[in-house]
Amino acid sequence: MKSSNIAIVFILAIALAACGPAGASVTESPTITATSSPVPSATQTPTETPVPTPTVPPFYLSATVWTQTPQVPLLLYHQFAANHAKQSTYMKVRFEDFGLQLEALNQAGYTLVAFEDWVAGEMTLPAGRRPLIITMDDLFFNNQVRLGEDGNPRPETGLGIAWDYARQHPEFGFKYLLFATLGDKYYGAGDEAGAWKTELGQTIAWCLDHGATVYSHTYTHTDLQITDAAGIKWELMMNDKFLRELLALVGREDLIPGLGNMIAIPYGKYPDGKDRLGAIFDYTNPEGLPMQYAFTVDFVVRPDYLDPVYSPEFDRFYVPRINANPDAIEFLIQNKDSFPAASECRLGPLDETLAGEAGYLETQIAAAVTAGACPVGTYVVSGFVFDAQPTSVALILP
Repeated sequence: MKSSNIAIVFILAIALAACGPAGASVTESPTITATSSPVPSATQTPTETPVPTPTVPPFYLSATVWTQTPQVPLLLYHQFAANHAKQSTYMKVRFEDFGLQLEALNQAGYTLVAFEDWVAGEMTLPAGRRPLIITMDDLFFNNQVRLGEDGNPRPETGLGIAWDYARQHPEFGFKYLLFATLGDKYYGAGDEAGAWKTELGQTIAWCLDHGATVYSHTYTHTDLQITDAAGIKWELMMNDKFLRELLALVGREDLIPGLGNMIAIPYGKYPDGKDRLGAIFDYTNPEGLPMQYAFTVDFVVRPDYLDPVYSPEFDRFYVPRINANPDAIEFLIQNKDSFPAASECRLGPLDETLAGEAGYLETQIAAAVTAGACPVGTYVVSGFVFDAQPTSVALILP
């Protein structure tokens, strides 16, 4: 009895499940209506996330501004002496004293500038720094520069001290103007099978590669006041000829096209007479480059400085220098505030496509000065030099 009752209950449960809710028809299977048909994931169209338009940062230019006339002192060094020498003079400076002088000039805010860049209008310096040009005459003596085994100037030479100092103090820099008398001395290893020429050629190449440019001081350091026009021309021609031979000897002919044409007048003594002066000023180097600049020299008791190239006072055939005796160094340090220090003006935001156009830059400088954002003065920016006054801005050097 119990087994048959269980079976009957089971059959009834199945029948009720098939009938569904009470009163529902059981003649048809229930129909399922789908509100949407699922789409395989591979055929779905992905929703694109909008890519934000990149924001272009505003464009600015930093102009170097000189609120004083940008005059530059030029110092002249000659040879250097061991530290046991009694004292430094304008002709020979003790190695130790030279290093101390560089440090004192740096601490006074001076930075070396390349003469070639400065007269080309590239009168730029970090804000607060003052321009200084250092020259050397009577090259090449071993105490001025001689390369060591590492290929750099030896530390017991003038340019070796300057090179080491510049690497430790990049704010001061390494830019030197060298005037050579190549025909009145041997160099380096002496005259053993001409080995000194190879050493000298390598030294000159190093200098040209590292910011110490080489020019003429005549071939034999002659007094031009007692040399005729033909002799002057010979002095210049022979110095140029030998310089190029030395570079060719060490396989550095690539440096020859970049050589300039300048002279430091021996003893600072210009010759008299149109023909002898013409032999200097009309001289053309082997590459056809006319004489660019001539340099003189005096002592600090009669100080004179390089005027900006756009000044009516600028004379390219009479570039003044000061002998670098201890008094001259002390004078530059004590009177540092008399020499211009660079300022900076941030122009912008600018249209970058117009930043190389002089007229556009004029309007931007005028706007900055008028707004009181930048001072009046000489502006150097994008290869141009402008004179900015309260009511006008003018291009003075392209």
